[in-house]
Amino acid sequence: MHASPPPFRRNPALEAQLIEAMGKDSKPMAGPAARSACLPPDADGRVTTTNIGNGFELVLDCWVVSVVPQGDVRRAFAMFQPPVIMPVGSSSNPIYLFVLLASSALLSILVTRFITLPLRRLSDAATAFAASLDAPAADAHGPTEVKAALSTFNIMQARVRAGLRDRTQLLAAISHDLQTPLTRLRLRLENVEDETLRDRLVADVNATQVLVRQGLELARSQETTEPWSVVDIDSLVESLAEDAAEFGADVRFTAGCGSSVKVRPTGLARALNNLIDNGVKYGERVEISCQIEKDQILIRVRDHGPGLSDPDINRLFEPFIRGGAATTSAYRGTGIGLTIARALLEGSGASVRLLNHPTGGLVAEVSLPRR
Repeated sequence: MHASPPPFRRNPALEAQLIEAMGKDSKPMAGPAARSACLPPDADGRVTTTNIGNGFELVLDCWVVSVVPQGDVRRAFAMFQPPVIMPVGSSSNPIYLFVLLASSALLSILVTRFITLPLRRLSDAATAFAASLDAPAADAHGPTEVKAALSTFNIMQARVRAGLRDRTQLLAAISHDLQTPLTRLRLRLENVEDETLRDRLVADVNATQVLVRQGLELARSQETTEPWSVVDIDSLVESLAEDAAEFGADVRFTAGCGSSVKVRPTGLARALNNLIDNGVKYGERVEISCQIEKDQILIRVRDHGPGLSDPDINRLFEPFIRGGAATTSAYRGTGIGLTIARALLEGSGASVRLLNHPTGGLVAEVSLPRR
């Protein structure tokens, strides 16, 4: 205890606490001072430290408190206080922040995936239905709103199938009912004495029969129950080229890709046959090749005809649209062969487009996903 305090640095926060505890009349002054104010230096001039064992020494801070207790003279006290070291806040630790952010991100991803899982099922079901009318129904599980949406989608899918099935059955009935009168009409035309008129009338009846059959084929191509199978593309395409060559067409298989793919074999063969027939009809000589590009198998059917202008190419897959040489009287057709081919290919999850070859002729490019 000292009558007069040694030099120290006043600490307003500590002094405020002392005033609250002892009152303003005590006129407190307090703050840290040099350690020599608490312990005198040794013979070597060093301030003594406290040995806490095992060779460790604790260096204490010296604090001075000076007060005037109850009107008495000012008294000063010097005391040791261990240094107060505040722990480093975990919120400012980079490792803690990284772990917190990583955990939050992982939790957000898991929650998002859990919430959006039913929506992904709906998206997958819509994609499958767009590729094939006989795609399975969506699994109607999840939150109430999403479950209602999935159930509604399944109802819509069933009604679309039923509508297409009814349309196909209607066209089949019409085709069947028209065949009989058309056949009778053709037989009766044989009795027409004017040979020129008879030939024209018979040709019109034949064209009508072809149109009826192809209209029915177009309807059936958009609704198929053929099972999926894995086929060797090279073998399939080569056999189609050989079949066409046996009937006198100049068709050659020029390059293979050595790959197998899951398709509807009959539908794919019918579609490629339509493309080959178009090539032979309008380009005489046809070359078929297959190659792999990234995750796609490309089958190209190239003819050596006059080709088409770009606007014609963009519209040629529409029903009853014919372009270029197909519009002349030398080429008889209904204009739905390519439409049927596209519908059959879409039933196998494939797509088709027409391109003008740089050296002449037209290329029908079929793209099949590798799966």
